Amino acid sequence: MRSTKLTGKKLSDQEIKAETALIEQKSKDPVVRAVIRSIAALLVALSGLMLFADKAIDIELDNTYGFKSTKTFIWVLSQSASPMLLMLGAIFRPWRMAYAIPCYIYTIQVIWVFSPEILLDDWILHLYAAGATAFFVVLIAVSDYGIRKAKLERSKRIMLLESLVEAAFKIKRGRSDGRD
Repeated sequence: MRSTKLTGKKLSDQEIKAETALIEQKSKDPVVRAVIRSIAALLVALSGLMLFADKAIDIELDNTYGFKSTKTFIWVLSQSASPMLLMLGAIFRPWRMAYAIPCYIYTIQVIWVFSPEILLDDWILHLYAAGATAFFVVLIAVSDYGIRKAKLERSKRIMLLESLVEAAFKIKRGRSDGRD
């Protein structure tokens, strides 16, 4: 038996099943699903936005854990935490367009790796990032279309094969009954 953390009361199997059924019912509610997806989209967006934490936070730490500066420490920490936040958001199926934000910001990060002298307010930087993001959005849309089309074709083939097998059994059954 499971106990609730708030009351310490033991739950019976019947109460656990009722609780699980209520959770399943709520998870199918379109409003609840939209809220969950919106929160997931926020997590995905934050995973990209947190990469600029070193630019937004202007503090100096006494202990930078071996890094040259507080900004470097914050940058490395955000680089490490960002993918984890992205994965956490992805679990809850966010709106797909939310992935454009981390894609845009990761593109900027990659450009900075090779050209650190480029400033954040450089319009070319944003043009490249927007172009790369648009490319990935189109790539995902085309891939999704192809996958859906392939699944539909597979489903049609399976239905056709099922109807052929069913027709073959009817013909065989008719012949075995003495009907030719």
